[in-house]
Amino acid sequence: MNTIKLSIIIPVYNVEPYITKCINSILTQGHSYIELLLIDDGSPDNAGTICDAYAKKYPFIKTFHQENRGVSSARNLGLKEAKGEWVWFIDSDDWIESDALDIMLPYLDNCNVDIIEFSFKRNKDTISFFPHNITIFENKNIMKFFLCFPKFHLWNKIIKRNIIGSIKFLEGLSIGEDFLFLSQVFDKATKYYFINKVIYNYIDNRTISAMNTLSKQKYTQNINLIINYITKYKNQYNTSNYVVLPCVFINRNRIIPNPNDKIMFLLLQFWKSIPIKDLINSNTKFKQKIYILIYKIYSLWI
Repeated sequence: MNTIKLSIIIPVYNVEPYITKCINSILTQGHSYIELLLIDDGSPDNAGTICDAYAKKYPFIKTFHQENRGVSSARNLGLKEAKGEWVWFIDSDDWIESDALDIMLPYLDNCNVDIIEFSFKRNKDTISFFPHNITIFENKNIMKFFLCFPKFHLWNKIIKRNIIGSIKFLEGLSIGEDFLFLSQVFDKATKYYFINKVIYNYIDNRTISAMNTLSKQKYTQNINLIINYITKYKNQYNTSNYVVLPCVFINRNRIIPNPNDKIMFLLLQFWKSIPIKDLINSNTKFKQKIYILIYKIYSLWI
């Protein structure tokens, strides 16, 4: 029996129009060292039935069904059932390139690496963080790099299972769950590779955002929790890169924020506490520094 090298975990909910393309993109890889775990999170459409049909036909595909508990719960079930040395979380309405696993395989055999990240396409535009073919970070520099970027994509990262260990997705969150999970994983990692090759296709076809589906109170609690984590890592790693993280919650169309908005009020209080030297020294894009500077000045004025 072949050793399972890679567990691919796909939470499935209300994606009947997309799930077939997603699964087929994995089937075309032709590798025997993977398992595909489809987690039906109580999907109200026929997506779960489609998953069952694939599992019946292909031995390396397994389908699990649960009542709707959210994406974090579905991913946690996938982690519990995963047998692979590595784990890859894929969104059920995206797909991977036909040579994705061929590109990955040499790196999966490298036992010294904990996290492998790849470039991806977003609505056909290629997104890459570095111009080099391979970029390597080690030890504390891994977390300092992680804190530089306000985009905490889970699906373009392959993570060694023993690094994840007992780390779980915090259930009940609908925003920031990827950041909270990845921050703990990056904190434990000792070696990180960024491979400048496209393997993943991400499509912005989500019609319901977390902001729309969460109550204001719940959203505020989520942001409070995330800010607490940011503060923890800022102090632990003595880095100024943390200043950019809350930018993921900003409405970029509104230059002057509304201080009466509880969510924005929390963020303004966070930026108010940031020393100017941290903003200047951070590895943050100039445009983002301008945004943050505006918010900081405004927070001191109100």
